[in-house]
Amino acid sequence: MNNFFNLKMIVLDLFSPINMIKRHKESKFHYWGLGVDCCTYHSSRFSVRNHCVTLEGFQEALAENAAIRYSIVKKKWWGKKEVYGEIEMLGNYQEPHCFQITVKDIPNGEHFQIEVFNSFHIACGHFKVEEGYI
Repeated sequence: MNNFFNLKMIVLDLFSPINMIKRHKESKFHYWGLGVDCCTYHSSRFSVRNHCVTLEGFQEALAENAAIRYSIVKKKWWGKKEVYGEIEMLGNYQEPHCFQITVKDIPNGEHFQIEVFNSFHIACGHFKVEEGYI
């Protein structure tokens, strides 16, 4: 019973909002968690300089056949967006086996974001954005 309590405290501490914010600021990774009520995540803004972007990351979906879509978007006025590339990933990619997505023919510029959409299934993951090819 005491070991369970210690494990519970470690898990609660690890996923506390303060520690998650610290971890996110120290990491290059963008952490996301989506569900039925919240099906879209937008990353922080980044710049494109080599006409392509590579995403490297991990994902886990509760439904085995759930596709998770990663899109490179630029938001416009009143919530409109322009999509520059997208790909759907099926299945789970857990450490140490990550996925790598390279999207080409993106115009150079600033204020791009990664939009993650999960079709209203429960899923979580994290990814990092690299300019060019890995």
